[in-house]
Amino acid sequence: TTIGWMWADVFFSTSQIGYDWGSYGVAWFALMTLLSFVMFGFIATKVREDAPDVVTLPEFVRLKSTHGKAVHMAMTGANILYQMAILGLNATITGFLLNAAFGFDYILSSLSIVGLVLTYSLINGLKTSTYTGMVQFFVTIVLMAFLLVILLMSADLEAVTNQALFGPKGEVTSFLHPDMMLNMGIPIAVILLTQPLVDQMIFQRLIAMKNNALMIKSFVWTGIFTSLGVVMFGTMGVIGLSLAQAGMIEVTDTQLAIVKAVGHYVPEWGLALFVLAFFAVVFSTVDAAYCALAALVGYDLYKVHINPRATDAKLIQVGRITMVVAAALAVVMALAQLKILWMLFIIGTIGGSMVAPVVFAMLYKKLEGRYMAWSIVASLVFAVPLSLYGNLNAMPMLVSGASI
Repeated sequence: TTIGWMWADVFFSTSQIGYDWGSYGVAWFALMTLLSFVMFGFIATKVREDAPDVVTLPEFVRLKSTHGKAVHMAMTGANILYQMAILGLNATITGFLLNAAFGFDYILSSLSIVGLVLTYSLINGLKTSTYTGMVQFFVTIVLMAFLLVILLMSADLEAVTNQALFGPKGEVTSFLHPDMMLNMGIPIAVILLTQPLVDQMIFQRLIAMKNNALMIKSFVWTGIFTSLGVVMFGTMGVIGLSLAQAGMIEVTDTQLAIVKAVGHYVPEWGLALFVLAFFAVVFSTVDAAYCALAALVGYDLYKVHINPRATDAKLIQVGRITMVVAAALAVVMALAQLKILWMLFIIGTIGGSMVAPVVFAMLYKKLEGRYMAWSIVASLVFAVPLSLYGNLNAMPMLVSGASI
């Protein structure tokens, strides 16, 4: 679950937060990450008690609702959009990284990641994703910890402490700094606290767990490991800021500060190790997203609404077709080359549209499904365009408002 949560953006968005907002920005991100998984550990036990045989989030909400068809369709549509945005995000980041680090073609780089992961995801689905995730987790943690040690040993720590810990202007001296909260804190909190509630990638790992007694412990440890990852990557962004302030590197795009910092101290083999760790994260996230989309389209759309008598073989076929189509759409989305944090905020806004139905489904024996369906539709129609417009026009109040 830890490596599945570490979308490719975590390297870049966390280091960008370290560069833009200093140590308090990194600490805020890490704290929200920890809280989200600790919270979900307790929620997960409730889900298993109420609906032990469900496969997807939309199905869980449908089972707890009257007029369940409407809310099921709305939840399925929102979750498919959510997973597609995640795939587009990972394709975009891959293009940015390989272009910045090695000068590779942006589009071919974006295509490479979705194509490579597609090849093995088509074979064995979630089982392959789980096995490869274990290897990818250790590769990522070990390599990034090693690179962080190299950077800390090489950096002027006194300069980092004096100049970079409190952001570019030295003004971010608390968790509740107004600019930080509006531009980053509120949207990030919404994203992190809602993701475990609405993300089919995490939900399918919950369903795969056979031992309920270990569930809370598993998600608490997930929160601890992911928070440590956030601190590691964010610290690299702070080091990148200190290098830029000293005139040792030039950072024109703060979302790539981590690449600049690693490239300054260990220009060749360091970047190679960073890219290897990056690919471990991307592979895990993308294969999990493929599996989530296959379940959502195959089960929630095809079996529930189109062909209730569909066999398991037919559902696997529909799932594989879904993966291929999703790969193509992810590359198309990458063509927009949106900024990483923008895409992350938009994903958080999409996820926020599903929070109320999931929470109410956990709290009540029966929901009025029509009202839940309209809440999802209204959120998508109004909040997502506002978030996109606010990001494109640098309007933090609008971005935060859309997230809320």
